[in-house]
Amino acid sequence: MQHTKEVLVLAGLTIAIAVIAGAVMGGSSISQAQSEDLEIKEITLMKGSSGDAQLKVKIKNAGNSPLDTITGQLNFDTIAGGGMDSFTFVFTPTSLGPGASTVYVGDVTASSGMLLGEYFTLSVNGTTQQGSTIQDTGIASVSRF
Repeated sequence: MQHTKEVLVLAGLTIAIAVIAGAVMGGSSISQAQSEDLEIKEITLMKGSSGDAQLKVKIKNAGNSPLDTITGQLNFDTIAGGGMDSFTFVFTPTSLGPGASTVYVGDVTASSGMLLGEYFTLSVNGTTQQGSTIQDTGIASVSRF
């Protein structure tokens, strides 16, 4: 009878250890799965009464794998009622680790025709270490300095 109790206790402990080990291993494999996500956190497009506008874009690598070659593009109207132009820019550093953020600040060339209150599409692209491209898009609204 005593021997049966010992066997049951050992079997119970073995099962408990196996369940805990399975949960730990299962959880760690889930947490190690790669997720790739890029988020635009802030867009500011400011312009004075003359000259070019200034653009500020804050982004975050919201995934758990590094991003390389992070670029942005602002599409805006260069001629009132006319065609669209593109202003491209590169974030520095060019690589962004998981959870890290960076900010681009610079003058938008050929933007003197922008009017207060106009809004334009802005996109940010990041290249993953596997070579795929991820993107986030936002709206830039022209406001005054």
